[in-house]
Amino acid sequence: FVTKIQEAAKAGKPIEVRHATRHAKKLLAMENWMKVAQSSRASKYTKQAMRKRLGLPPARNIGSKATKLAMKMLDRRLASIKHMRFLQSRGILKKGHGIPKMPDAMVEQTETQTVSTLVRARDGMLQLMPRRRRTGGNAAAAELAAA
Repeated sequence: FVTKIQEAAKAGKPIEVRHATRHAKKLLAMENWMKVAQSSRASKYTKQAMRKRLGLPPARNIGSKATKLAMKMLDRRLASIKHMRFLQSRGILKKGHGIPKMPDAMVEQTETQTVSTLVRARDGMLQLMPRRRRTGGNAAAAELAAA
């Protein structure tokens, strides 16, 4: 078998490569499509032609459940790349920097907005007083003014 490969390589014939399964072929097609879709140079029509040539569905809502999910994730990725390029063109993001990750909604809901402080009352006893968390540059100045 190895000698046949070596003879074919010497003769100048291209080595024929076949995909192991249809699934592997589809995955490779999706990867190739992802590279094309993320490039800013390819036009809309070039991308449509590439989809057809790779054997992918013309829209993201057509195909098996796995294909639909993969196309949906790819579309979201493309939208974020497009937004990132827009922000870079406006000078909001520097070249090479990505878009920051979205904050976790559950953490944002449950994280406390108040912090407890010890305050001495008029009778000399210490009290725990809830105080709203402040953000910004003048947090220390506002704290001093409140005290």
